[in-house]
Amino acid sequence: MNVSLTPELEQFIQRQIDTGKYNSPEEVIIRGIQLLAIMERFDQGSVEVLQPTKPKTEWMPGFFEEVIGGWVGEPLVREPQGEYETRETLF
Repeated sequence: MNVSLTPELEQFIQRQIDTGKYNSPEEVIIRGIQLLAIMERFDQGSVEVLQPTKPKTEWMPGFFEEVIGGWVGEPLVREPQGEYETRETLF
């Protein structure tokens, strides 16, 4: 398919490429068509356009072990804190 563009649209496409976000005119045009498809679904009242595809309901398996750095079955141990271990009385 061949499409003729106005000079203004050609300049717009070139500016998008110049930003480095896109590598070719085809990428800019494809992105524009994708956004048009989203707008069409929105105009038709399709709610899923506004909602994430899959809501997160639980933690990923192994998340805490990775973040904390522990092993499965290894007890969590608090190491001595030196001079900060004893707290002063507030009242």
